[in-house]
Amino acid sequence: MAIEQIDTAIDVRQYIRLPNVADYLEDETLDAIGGKVFKEYEIDRTSRAGWEEKMQTALDMAMQVTERKSDPWPNAANIKYPLMTSAAIQFAARAYPAIVGGRDIVKGKIIGSDDGREPDPQNPQDQGVPPGEKQKRADRVGRHMSYQLLDQMEEWEDGTDKLLHILPIVGLVFRKVYFDTHLDRNVSELVPPERLIVNNNTKTLETAPRITEVFDLYPYEIEERKRRGLWLDVDLGTARIPEEPKRDGMATGGDDEDAPHTFLEQHRYIDLDEDGYPEPYIVTIHKDSSKVVRIVARFDEEGIEADDSRIIKITPVHYYIKYSFIPAPDGGFYDMGFGLLLGPINATVNGTLNQLLDAGRLQIMGGGFIGSELRMKSGPIRFKPGEYKRVQSLGGDIRRAIVPLDIAGPSQTLFALLGLLIDAGKDIASVKDVLTGNQDPANTSPTTTLALIEQGLKVFSAIYKRVHRSLKKELKMLYRLNRLRLPPTAYFNVLDTPEAISFRDYDEQSVDVVPVSDPTVVTDTQRLGRAEFLMSFVGNPMVDSREVLRRVWAAANIEDADTLFAKDQGTNPAEMAAIAELDIKAREIAVKEQEVGAKVGLMAAQAALAFAKAEGEEPGQQLAIYEALFKTAVADNDAYMREKELVNARNADTGGDGGLAPEPGNPQGATVP
Repeated sequence: MAIEQIDTAIDVRQYIRLPNVADYLEDETLDAIGGKVFKEYEIDRTSRAGWEEKMQTALDMAMQVTERKSDPWPNAANIKYPLMTSAAIQFAARAYPAIVGGRDIVKGKIIGSDDGREPDPQNPQDQGVPPGEKQKRADRVGRHMSYQLLDQMEEWEDGTDKLLHILPIVGLVFRKVYFDTHLDRNVSELVPPERLIVNNNTKTLETAPRITEVFDLYPYEIEERKRRGLWLDVDLGTARIPEEPKRDGMATGGDDEDAPHTFLEQHRYIDLDEDGYPEPYIVTIHKDSSKVVRIVARFDEEGIEADDSRIIKITPVHYYIKYSFIPAPDGGFYDMGFGLLLGPINATVNGTLNQLLDAGRLQIMGGGFIGSELRMKSGPIRFKPGEYKRVQSLGGDIRRAIVPLDIAGPSQTLFALLGLLIDAGKDIASVKDVLTGNQDPANTSPTTTLALIEQGLKVFSAIYKRVHRSLKKELKMLYRLNRLRLPPTAYFNVLDTPEAISFRDYDEQSVDVVPVSDPTVVTDTQRLGRAEFLMSFVGNPMVDSREVLRRVWAAANIEDADTLFAKDQGTNPAEMAAIAELDIKAREIAVKEQEVGAKVGLMAAQAALAFAKAEGEEPGQQLAIYEALFKTAVADNDAYMREKELVNARNADTGGDGGLAPEPGNPQGATVP
């Protein structure tokens, strides 16, 4: 293998900077690589041939593709019951708003502690990290990535909508995430499963030995890539368009100079430096001619692990994310969708429904036998109101000469079976009345509604968690591209407010990203049911009522919910509860004060009376007893007054926060802290 202008003694780091490694390879080498790429593409496609056939059948059924029937008679009933179509629409209708519910798609999450860090005394340049800085960075990253997905990457939201409609039918869909140098931004492309070929024995995309994407380009797009130096300038000829069978009155094929060419982009391993260890590359070939048009490295400096003498390992850069519906029971790579789960049931429903329609048509049309003794004009006989037709009969009752066919009409057994099959399909697809908004909400508590929804969403919730997991992987890939590709300072707008961000904000050691969407809540009914359950706690002294209302309004998608709160709120519900408790204590102290005052007054009166009696009747020891009793009452009153003074003094030291003003009409009443 000869490489022009490149020293083969240098390690493979030299390939990272090249826009097209194929420019430096000999023609014989390129021909060998192109033939190997096409051969292994055919091997991988053959391994999934059974899945491709089932997938096409499922797509035809979901798209209501029909053909004319000739059995049991020409143009017999051929209705396609939309069981699979309804299931796919219901899935997308729930999942799409759950993922794209507003302006917030991505949430930044801090890693580790956010307590900050003191400056390094050994490094005068180090100013340390203030507390809370990680959270500010995480919030900034979340706002920036949400802006990228919704505003900058125009294809992302539209692709998400399509993905969630295709996924439930075929079972898996792919996304390709990369940085487009021509657009100068990140790109997230939807790749249908029929366009991404992986061997069925592969376990994951990350461990696949090769991944082949099939894509089309028009001649002018090919020329643009050649002129930018991204592709080799090779003659590809005129695109060959194979004839396909007619479908819905349409056919493809014919000569067209502007027809697109088909290319194969294969992510694979090739040993270009001939050191015995294959490196990850992306090879693009023309499908019809197997000519190589581009080879580019699929690794960077971060992924190379080497010692002083040789490369030990190269970790490839991954471009594709797999969105899975239900894993294949046989452990294969290609997962199951409603096309496999509902396909047999939907086909049986179609057959049963068409049989019922045909039977009804026979019963309506009628038919039978006419005896030879009854002479009538052949062909249909039409009657006008009040009209009689003449017939020639040899005599007798003409009814005896006409024998109608005994047609039973639609079978009630088939009709009952049809209902059973449709219900079975709805069980699999989780298309129930409580989930589609048709449940009668009368006399149904929020807890009961939530329980019904949770039970009906068993299948759907597990699928949505897989979607959520794949979305998290996609966000991590975009996070990495921002870390590598963002300039030192970039600006973006959030609610018409410009904000700055840098690639330094995308630090793998301090910030992570996750979807804002909740994988456990996927329907508005479910969300509102939880909100109604929370409303039962409003006014509870142990619960913050403002936060409850904020969550209820968020569940109802009320914009600017914080503006609904009254301007003068005073204390919050927790403080109000504390004040109420202090008020009770203040009233208890006031009652106790009155009781003590009354007790002291009574004891003082008793003591005075005792003194009067003692002076005339019982001097000596009796007088001493009453005098001690009086002193005890006075001491109790003095102790209580000192305690009240201490309470007032402590409240004055704290500025009176949380205390109570004296009661009206009682200026000496205690101020309770």
